[in-house]
Amino acid sequence: MVFSNSEISILSSSMMEEAHKCYNEEADAILWRSDEQINLRTTGTYATASLRSFQDVTRGPKKAEDLSEEDHWIKSAYMGGLVWPEPYEGIATELDFNEYPNILAHSIAFGQ
Repeated sequence: MVFSNSEISILSSSMMEEAHKCYNEEADAILWRSDEQINLRTTGTYATASLRSFQDVTRGPKKAEDLSEEDHWIKSAYMGGLVWPEPYEGIATELDFNEYPNILAHSIAFGQ
């Protein structure tokens, strides 16, 4: 319940205790969900915590955790085709978008 006297608003002690309890529960939940990266008790406000979290995230990526040998080989095999492609040697045809309508017309005209 809020009591107001002229320009000063005063919260009752029960509301202050409830707000404090709610803040502590939220601070604990945020600390747990963020793997102890966002601590409302050290930053003070939600705005400061979100700004500091944004600054930490935009500094750069975190170092990856050490992978097991199996995970390392799976990751290497997956990345191999994307990062280090080997040149293809064999029969291939190149698609020429300028000639494609002529190829279609030729195949329709001669039934191929």
